[in-house]
This record gives sequence, C-alpha cells and structure tokens, in this order.
Amino acid sequence: QWLVATRAGVSTINATAGGGLAALLYTTVTSRGAVVFPHEIANGMLGALVAITATCASVHTYAALIIGFIGSLAALASNELILRCHLDDPVGAVGVHGASALWGLAAVGLFADGELPGIQVANGLFCGGSARLLG
Repeated sequence: QWLVATRAGVSTINATAGGGLAALLYTTVTSRGAVVFPHEIANGMLGALVAITATCASVHTYAALIIGFIGSLAALASNELILRCHLDDPVGAVGVHGASALWGLAAVGLFADGELPGIQVANGLFCGGSARLLG
C-alpha cells in the first residue's frame, strides 16, 4: 500500500514540475520573452495537477512529467481561447478544470501500466495495451 502512495506522490510532484516548465515556456513564448506572467505559471501548474489526478497511481513517474506538461499547455491554451472569445472566466477555471481534466482522462488510456505493483488496471496504449481504455 505504501508503494502505491509513494508512486502517486512522486508522480504528482513530477507532473507539477512538468507543468511549471511548460507554463514557463508558454508565457515566455507568448510574450516574446518580454515578461513572465505569474498567473499563467500558477494556472499551468494547477492544470498539471488536475491532469495527473486520474493517473497518479497507475503511471510511471517519468510519464507524469509528460502528462503534467501537456495538461499545463491544455489549460493555458484553452484559457487563451476563452479570452479571445470574450467569455467571462476571470481566474481561468474552465481551462484548468475542464481542458486539463479531459487530457488527464485521455492520459489514463495512453499511459496506464497494469504491470506496476499494487494496482489493477489494464495497460494503456503506450504500455502495450489496446485503445480499450480510450473509450
């Protein structure tokens, strides 16, 4: 039981690191290196945390970096789209909780590894399984 909890904790930390890196790159590129927006870093890291929630115990810790990285970009890109559509979302909750969560659900079907000790899950597409977990 502690092995699963440890894996979940390390995966969560790794996803946060991947999300923070993605958010830093995103805000640097979108501002053309002029400024780093702290609210985008925070939303990117939160998006990474939301994205890893469904998979934290069932993926390898290195896959958590990828999941967090993409979850962060999903949150920031969808928040940008919502802003361009002039929709009211002052704190970016739709991107963080919506787009990142959708990516996190898809990540289960891609990265889940049934060979990890302590869990019972089918293998995801990238771990020798089929697309069954994707729907």
